[in-house]
Parts: sequence; C-alpha cells; structure tokens
Amino acid sequence: MREKLTVGFAIMAMIILIPYLLTVFIAGSGSAGDVQNINGKSLSDISMEKTISLEVDGLYKVLDVEAYIAGILPGIIDVTAEEEVLKAQAVIIRTNLLKEMEETGSNNEEDLPYAYLPLEELKEQWGEKKYEKNMQIMERAVITTAGKVVVCDGELIEAMYHQVSIGKTADSQEVLNQDISYLKSVDSVRDIEAKDYMQVLSFTKEELENKFKTELNSIQVTKSTENGYVKEVTIGTTIYDGEEIKKILGLNSINFYIEPIDTGYRLVCLGKGHCMGLSWHGAGMMAKEGKTYEEILKYYYTNVSVVDFD
Repeated sequence: MREKLTVGFAIMAMIILIPYLLTVFIAGSGSAGDVQNINGKSLSDISMEKTISLEVDGLYKVLDVEAYIAGILPGIIDVTAEEEVLKAQAVIIRTNLLKEMEETGSNNEEDLPYAYLPLEELKEQWGEKKYEKNMQIMERAVITTAGKVVVCDGELIEAMYHQVSIGKTADSQEVLNQDISYLKSVDSVRDIEAKDYMQVLSFTKEELENKFKTELNSIQVTKSTENGYVKEVTIGTTIYDGEEIKKILGLNSINFYIEPIDTGYRLVCLGKGHCMGLSWHGAGMMAKEGKTYEEILKYYYTNVSVVDFD
C-alpha cells in the first residue's frame, strides 16, 4: 500500500512539474531573457505566440519572437546607443524578422539572417558585472515596443539601416536600382559630425597590384551616381562594381572617389554602410533632441506607419 502511495505521489508531482518544465524550455533556459521585470512586465509577459527554433550550445530551443529579439539585439547595436534608438532598432528587427518568416515560411533560425547570442557569450562580451545592467537595457527596448512593426500600405517593410550617411540617406533607386517607396532620401545633416563620416585610405601601386592580382596602370571611377555612389571602377581593362571595390579595399561604403598622389592613390570614402533607411548616428541626434522612436522611424522611412503586428 505504501509503495502504491509513493508511486501515486510521484506521478502527481510529475503532472504538476511538466507544465513548468515546458515553460522553462520554451522560454529558453540559460538564454539572455528576463533579467528582471521592467515596468511590471518581463519578456514572458509580452509573448507574440510566434516562436523561433534554434540550437544554442548544442541544445535545441524554442523561443518566443520577443525573447529571440532580445537575444539578437546586442549583436546588432551597441548598448550605449540612445534609448529611443535602441527601441527603434528593436522595432526594425521585429519588422524584418517577421517579414523574413512570412517570405520563407520558416521559423528556423538557420533560414533567417540573424544570430542569437547565448548568455555566456553575452557575459563574455560585456563582462559579468555589466551583464545584468546591459541586458536590462536591451530588454527594455524590446518590452516597451512589444509587438510594434513598421508597415507601408499595410505590408511589412524591409527596414534597412546603417551607421552613418553622407549627410543625407540614399534613395533605393540610386543604390539598388529599385524604386522602393519607403526608402527615399532624407536629410541627415548631423551625420557629417560623426567620427566615421569620412574614411581616408592611401595605397601604393604595389599594394593595389597585390590586392587586385594584376599589373596596375591606372585605377579610376568610371561610373557613379549624382551623390557619389560608385557603380563602376576600371582597373586596366577590368571593370569592378562599387561593392567589389568596397570589399577588396575595406571601405566603409560605396560612396568614394580616387585621386592619384605621389606615393600611389588615395581613396576618400563618405558614410558607413549602404546609407539607406535609418542612420544610427542621425537617429541618435534626433533622440537627444527629444524625438521618440516612432518619430525617428517615420522620419527615416517615407509614408510608413508604426503599428501593432496583427
């Protein structure tokens, strides 16, 4: 009789514990989430009821989209960014993530262009002492914008962003040769104050020959847009596009020009990133002026709305 009671109690305990264990598993035990409640809410309180499947440290996990965003945000933007910029970036990631999930029909991280940072990796990145404070900052950006996305004509946009513009953002037609209604050029004048606004690199003839694996008689920009985005560079008889030159020479953007100097060639590059959509530096300046994340998003993306994801 005693053995039957013992077995009965064990079964009852397992019934009680199973929902708890499932909750822990789905929330991603050992992940970045839920450092502490923020304004009475934690990541588990803002579930979108959409999940991401991924592998962390050899273990299979299923995370709610919001918890997943909190785990990828630190790998995209620095924790020292203005709070409203962090919020704007959380909305951008949520928008792009949900759009990717719709287009691919997948919720597997392997099919998505993001990387979730496990707890131990974040602690290594920030240090043990700063981890809790920094994670709370990142989680606040997610929690206070929970469910918010950017749409144009009712559809999720491809919310592009970059570090520093050339003083105004680029039109999609200029860079992508595509007319995307929400990616139009807007002024971002304060970007010219950024430390990464201008990059100047000098190369000897021999250095360039080594990089391009060819004898160098001349190098010149042979096609560029009105605002300086390079379409073609000609080296001897070979034509490269701007992106190829950017990658080979380690440039910050494809907005550059080349000039000969006594020792070889100088490249002057403006902006950092593709310069389309939201500029982190410009957004930071707007935040310091008191603009909210919604105002920032609506400024950098044309004719859009910030709404709750349906």
